[in-house]
Amino acid sequence: MIAATLAADGLDVIVVEASEYFNESDFSNLDLDAYAKMYWRGGSNPTADGNVSIMAGTTLGGGTTINWMNCLRTRDGVRAEWANAGLEGVDGPDYDAHLDAVLERISANDACSDLNGPHQRMKEGTEKLGWSFKTIVRNTDRETYSPDNAGYVGFGDRSGSKQSGTKTYLADAAAKGARFLVRTRVAKVLTDGGAASGIEATQIHPDGTTTAVTIRAPRVVVACGSLESPALLLRSGIGGAAVGENLHLHPCARRSSASTPRTSVPGGARRRRRSATSSPTPATATATSSSPASTRPP
Repeated sequence: MIAATLAADGLDVIVVEASEYFNESDFSNLDLDAYAKMYWRGGSNPTADGNVSIMAGTTLGGGTTINWMNCLRTRDGVRAEWANAGLEGVDGPDYDAHLDAVLERISANDACSDLNGPHQRMKEGTEKLGWSFKTIVRNTDRETYSPDNAGYVGFGDRSGSKQSGTKTYLADAAAKGARFLVRTRVAKVLTDGGAASGIEATQIHPDGTTTAVTIRAPRVVVACGSLESPALLLRSGIGGAAVGENLHLHPCARRSSASTPRTSVPGGARRRRRSATSSPTPATATATSSSPASTRPP
């Protein structure tokens, strides 16, 4: 979304993704193949105490490429908790307008959420007990939806119906001239006089060789979520709220930037009036600049 917005605003955007770009022709619908290619660290990742396990996408489009498409509006109680924690603008009508805009862009609807036998029994049971029952809303294109393929969307949707990031916001960014670097892991946000000035990264080619990548941009956006962003920021000597001028963080990354990183870092980005942004997945980033770069648009 950040990349699409900046590109539409006339900026020269480079989206930097640490992993690969996959589309319908690459999806095998096999779990082991999908885990190895498109899941962060190959699948489930527990916290140190084992109480929480996280599954995240590591591909262009991030989790939206391999998730189950449930589109849940943030509940009022959660929004109130966020507001009490100091996150501004989440408990008012503006936030609802943002949710509406996103749900519309990703074609969220309940027309393609089929009920199987157990679902139907659950619906009948809730109705008999007087409980509420709602059909889940999913980001699905009604025209190309395939019920036969629905059980495999966690391994990539071969029907192309899933309105993932590559089908929506990254496609919007590409249409406005954004460029894409895949297999490119960002190691550092460059700074100059306390301000972000670009990124350093390493691109890994299919034959295993590597190329050092430096993108100069007076604006860098890190939106890799909370899993790997802290490593990127700490290696850059940036911590807590003191992120420096021209460096913009996803709220999750901002809250986590002082924590200890678990692994090495995600991607980076850059622009035409010059600026940079990153995609919302672990091991991903975006930047904007006027220098040439090899690209593979979605």
